[in-house]
Amino acid sequence: MKINCLLPENKKINLIVIFIIIFFFISLPLIKLSNSNATFFDLGFYLKKIKIIQFNREIFLGHFEPYLYFVKKILNTFFLDKFHAYGLIIIQSCILLIPVFFIKKKIILYSYLLNPIIWNLNIFDFHSESLGFVLIFFIFKFFFEKKDNYSNLYLYLLIFVKETFILFIILFVLFRFFERKKIDYLGLSLIIIGIFVYIFFFIENIIHLENNYLRNILNLKINLKIIFDIKFFLFVLVQIYLIIFLPKKYLFKIIFFFVIPQNLIFLKFAVYEQLSIFTHHYVYLVAPIIYTLILNSQKKIFTFMTILTLTVSSFPISIMSIGDIYKTSSIKNYLISFEDFEFNSFLYRNFEKINQSYVVLDNNIINNFTASFNDVNVFPSLKEYSLDINKIKIDLKNSHRITLILRKNKNIFFLHDKVNDKNFYNKYKGLYNIYLKKIVFENSKYIIYQ
Repeated sequence: MKINCLLPENKKINLIVIFIIIFFFISLPLIKLSNSNATFFDLGFYLKKIKIIQFNREIFLGHFEPYLYFVKKILNTFFLDKFHAYGLIIIQSCILLIPVFFIKKKIILYSYLLNPIIWNLNIFDFHSESLGFVLIFFIFKFFFEKKDNYSNLYLYLLIFVKETFILFIILFVLFRFFERKKIDYLGLSLIIIGIFVYIFFFIENIIHLENNYLRNILNLKINLKIIFDIKFFLFVLVQIYLIIFLPKKYLFKIIFFFVIPQNLIFLKFAVYEQLSIFTHHYVYLVAPIIYTLILNSQKKIFTFMTILTLTVSSFPISIMSIGDIYKTSSIKNYLISFEDFEFNSFLYRNFEKINQSYVVLDNNIINNFTASFNDVNVFPSLKEYSLDINKIKIDLKNSHRITLILRKNKNIFFLHDKVNDKNFYNKYKGLYNIYLKKIVFENSKYIIYQ
């Protein structure tokens, strides 16, 4: 039996299938965003960061992501300010599709297009990890082709994506050294540069005391509670099943140089809410395994990859999507309702007017317009994340004009990502009923106070 027997043999049919996959890959995140079903407020944070980013010392604060400066240039060139959120989502989808143009073998192409990680990255709004994941594809591609100078080029680029990838860079250079059994001086320079960048990033954030990620590293305790969570179990289980299909030639080296050290370090500073195969966080943990599989793809690997995509992924017809088990990937995110259309129409007509006020909104009521407001923060706090009712009351009294956007009749109350507290939610809305001037928009799904 031929390896490609599961794939279309006819060239025209093959092109049509690929086109359909790419069409849904690009369009679904845009529909999700238009329906105000963005995952969390991270998209709004990225738009803010991109708007103000400059090449100075502040580029090291929070996360070291200097490539966003070039994303800013692309957004400003091709998209109006009020459509920057759509632009950012389109850019991410296009970035994730770049490897498609460099893959010649059909089974590898389909293994890439149908792998669960790119679907999960694509659906989870914009994050730097998407570009990092694509760069890692080329790093492994040229490694298998024994073009180490090209691999080094993409390793250098990876430094400027996000500081979290520096760990991968160091591990990959060590992995390649033991595979090639020769010293790679460019690789060693990468390790030195990576360590220097991370130290400077570390110092800048310690000075400003702004980064929880760094506090977790400095804390001597290991976050053991995540071990007993179902998401962690699923995360590890998927890695184990992927490892089973690795070519024997690379099996033990991938486990020793990537799986073991990355997972151990992950246990040290991982944030509980971030652990999921459906999110962008720590995607580099599975990148070495999944790219070794994709670039050495055979029938059983392709079949298994497809099974994963149809089960534990954000693919639109996966079990997770149809079953509505996980909100991020739910098929309901793409169902267009009259309420969503009416809400978007109001925001479009009043974009400039609302943009002149201080906007506070539910953490997951993010669409193109709300994410693009100049002065916006996430419910429940006005100036910063806080669950202190008295602090919020003071902020309300001192603010001249505030616009609050809420989703009505919520089953889950998102406060600071995932603090579910219905009583607090109602108290917070009660404060607005005291201080609000008027309701400027209301339908069965949304309400906007001012």
